[in-house]
Amino acid sequence: MPSGRSYKPVPRVPNEQDREFIRSVVSGVKKPKAFRDAYPDHPKVKRYMDIIKGEATPVDELERSKLNDTIRQLAIDKTQAKYIHDRLIAFQDSMEVLAAKSIYVANDLLDNGRSEKVKADLAMEFIRHKVGTPVQKVQAQVDKTVHLTFGTPGSRDDMSDIIEGEVL
Repeated sequence: MPSGRSYKPVPRVPNEQDREFIRSVVSGVKKPKAFRDAYPDHPKVKRYMDIIKGEATPVDELERSKLNDTIRQLAIDKTQAKYIHDRLIAFQDSMEVLAAKSIYVANDLLDNGRSEKVKADLAMEFIRHKVGTPVQKVQAQVDKTVHLTFGTPGSRDDMSDIIEGEVL
């Protein structure tokens, strides 16, 4: 080979497990959990899952903690690998472009949409995004009888079974 020439590196193509890992990380799953889910055949993950599923002794708890740290580091190393990192960056860039386009579409639907339901649903989604999802409370009615008496409480003998509440 002539001096000064070098081979170009061949880019590594992610396999199905790598793609699953990328999908999980992008969707917001924590990296160690994404690694455990995407690479269940990895020896460290197998041992970790064996400890989790079985009865853990104090020695197993120490080993589980060490394996958890190891899996966390493996996940970090995997996200820093060039072929994974490039895919993550490409995905984030495409999501930014799609988000900008979707804002224009949503704005157009809010202004010019023909369906009132579509407009209302879109408006509610924007409100949820800005304010948050409201907490739904369930109220239950209970059959209770309220006795109102005027005068001093407990002055009558037939009121002995009534629990004294607040005097208004």
